[in-house]
Amino acid sequence: MSKPPRETSPKEKNRKTKKISKKISINAKSVDSKPVDPRSALIDEKERLELARKLNRTRDDTKEIKLSKNIRNIDANSLRIMQYTNTIIIPPHLKSLESELSKERVSCSCKGDTCELEKCDHEPVYNYHGRLNDETLNFLRKEYNFIIHECNKGCECNSSCPNRVTQKGSTVQKEIFSTESMGLGVRTLEYVAKGTFIGRYTGRLLTFDESKNSSSHYMFEMDAASNASMDGNFSIDAARDGNITRLINHNCEPNLQTVSVRTEITHPKFHEVAFFTKRDINRGEELFITYGQDYFKASGLKCQCPSC
Repeated sequence: MSKPPRETSPKEKNRKTKKISKKISINAKSVDSKPVDPRSALIDEKERLELARKLNRTRDDTKEIKLSKNIRNIDANSLRIMQYTNTIIIPPHLKSLESELSKERVSCSCKGDTCELEKCDHEPVYNYHGRLNDETLNFLRKEYNFIIHECNKGCECNSSCPNRVTQKGSTVQKEIFSTESMGLGVRTLEYVAKGTFIGRYTGRLLTFDESKNSSSHYMFEMDAASNASMDGNFSIDAARDGNITRLINHNCEPNLQTVSVRTEITHPKFHEVAFFTKRDINRGEELFITYGQDYFKASGLKCQCPSC
């Protein structure tokens, strides 16, 4: 016959409890004493909300730009110094060019509030959903110097015209987040169809000589300008002034197409830079453009694509 289990005395129970408490205390102490890598520290919630407000104060996107909760403190400097603008800023010393740049406005002869894309003087590049058609996208992959002409103030049509896309802002909701190895990046928070407008590259207008002597890594040349030699082209510098597009990272196989567009200013040496989706993009997918090999040669930086 087996003996009944011996009851634990109150003293023994107390000793066991003390041992367990001591073990927990030692483990907690070892976790607390582990140094935190400052590079992985996140910005506090108060600053995150303030930066998000700053981003959305002057946005031309129709939907709010989101700021992920995973923003690392080391990555946030780009957002802290950025002055958000949805236009190309013409600095005071180039103000005399403003009237010259606006002189040669190319308008269509369509009558009424809206244009019929098939009959408009401007080459039809969009469909009636406001997306680049397949023919245009395929052509842009081969012909970088092609420039889209949208309707402008000189046209009779209003903002509902299907040939006014980039000037109305992006309808895609985007989020800024900290990537694993490339600082900040931009991803979409919804499914995006092929040919959809994502955003315009904005910043400060520079002359060719100014851009040549600049150390900025946020420069886009207006190098698709027709009938213009390279030394006559302008550049857009987003080192300080810019929008969410300055945070889009490089990939050798990008899902965005860089497109040259003219709206109000149709001077032959000037065009805007816009980004459209090259294919359907899934919710949560990061957006990429290609910086081009010249960028890496000039900056001394290395491509961080998985395939490179």
